[in-house]
Amino acid sequence: MTRKINWILILQAWAMLWVVVGHAPLLSVDMIQPGYVEILYRIAYSFHMPLFIFVSGYLFYMTRISKPMPYAEMVLDKLKRLGIPFLFFTLVAMVVKTLFASDMARPSTISVNEFIRSVMYPGQGPLGELWFVATIFWMFLLRPVWAWTLKNGYSSVCTLIVLLLIRLITPPRGIELLCISTAMRYAVFFYVGMCFRRFVNVQSLMSLKSGYMLCGIVILVGVELVLWHYSLALLLAFTGITISIAVALLFDRYIPKIFSLFRNYTYQIYLMGIFIQILVKMLYKRDIFPSYFWGYALCILCGLYIPVLIAYIARKLDIEFIKLCLGLSK
Repeated sequence: MTRKINWILILQAWAMLWVVVGHAPLLSVDMIQPGYVEILYRIAYSFHMPLFIFVSGYLFYMTRISKPMPYAEMVLDKLKRLGIPFLFFTLVAMVVKTLFASDMARPSTISVNEFIRSVMYPGQGPLGELWFVATIFWMFLLRPVWAWTLKNGYSSVCTLIVLLLIRLITPPRGIELLCISTAMRYAVFFYVGMCFRRFVNVQSLMSLKSGYMLCGIVILVGVELVLWHYSLALLLAFTGITISIAVALLFDRYIPKIFSLFRNYTYQIYLMGIFIQILVKMLYKRDIFPSYFWGYALCILCGLYIPVLIAYIARKLDIEFIKLCLGLSK
């Protein structure tokens, strides 16, 4: 079993935190929200999914390229770990969004046709957030290509240029079948994550003095604000990833246990957190909370920690089917 690396666990948890924040606004995105919510929402969507996919690429190189298992075995393993939760939570979303259709921005129906359409077009299904699962599966299927291009720096740079060009020209958004377009747009972040693991000496980064790292973060935040102003999305995402890496390295040095309560369950938070947040938003609409702030804070905290609690209980029950549905590894 591959030993877990603390700073990458922190980075993964940091990415997941921003995913939850991005899903936390209590009102529809086209409605007026408090100023702090608008700011946090815009920050989250400037980099959170590119960062999450970057981390996935880093971990994939570490566990499946530098120490590969047979390709067919890897595909079956990923299909089980991604496919079963995908089908299970698609069904859950269909039921929830049918029973509470009046509370949903995107209501659903329970039917075979709806289920098939959700599988074929994950981003348009009752739980559109599952586009990530389909997208990352494409990344895993391409392991032979990644392994071949990562053999040396020259082929890696050439591949990176090709992926950047694909991202910049924006592949047709009409290819939503199995999230093909989305996979093409996000492949560059996955590849950069693999390149980071393959070519960057993280120990040398960790040896930098904290003052230099803090100055670097301040400068990068300034760059981020400029890029944000000019809506340079690709550069904005890469700057956000760079800042996040620096933050994770600093946390690893001074607060190594940060996010320890949820950082081993980021996949379960991604799968289940949105349902918990939907429930909080339904309660907010019924004036359960004294103010928007308390509802918003609870939406973030519940989105993070209730999935962890469910996953913890599932591990204790140790029922294989339940663990498979929740994407829990052995």
